[in-house]
Amino acid sequence: LWQPGELLYIPSGCPHALRHPSDAPSLAIGANFVDSRNAQRARLQATLSALGAGPPAEAAAAERFAQELGEVLAAR
Repeated sequence: LWQPGELLYIPSGCPHALRHPSDAPSLAIGANFVDSRNAQRARLQATLSALGAGPPAEAAAAERFAQELGEVLAAR
């Protein structure tokens, strides 16, 4: 459990999930960038997320992202 003022760094490509206690104030800053260098990897990760055991809404969103990213890659 993290204490106030502590920071968690998650390296690129590392699967992760965070849960914040509902009664505690928190701030999360995230940056997920997809460009030509990591587009194939992002598509794979989104596809795997869609196949995972996550909530249906998250799986559907990951599947849509994977499909849209695939279309962008195919158009190049």
